[in-house]
Amino acid sequence: MIETFVIVPTFREKGKVEKLLNSFSHVTDGTIKLLIVNGNPGDETSSYLHQSHNSRIIEISGAPDLFWSGLVNLGLEHVLRQNEEPEFVILMRSEEHTSELQS
Repeated sequence: MIETFVIVPTFREKGKVEKLLNSFSHVTDGTIKLLIVNGNPGDETSSYLHQSHNSRIIEISGAPDLFWSGLVNLGLEHVLRQNEEPEFVILMRSEEHTSELQS
């Protein structure tokens, strides 16, 4: 089974993360894992992610001082622990949506 990992670094962006995850609602491929790397764990974004009860969504706790590149690295480390040779890894900003990527 080929897994696709989508890494999304975020810092207190609940609204943007919610829109991003909603844009994946039409994606039925269960092999896609959405890794939300949260630079401020325990915030409103964390609460939203825990309430979503979506098995494809994985929250990875970061820290505010990691900034974007540090959060991306945490996501990549998680991917490599899960699969030493992943087929696909996609980096996305929380501002992007899958509907925008289809055009």
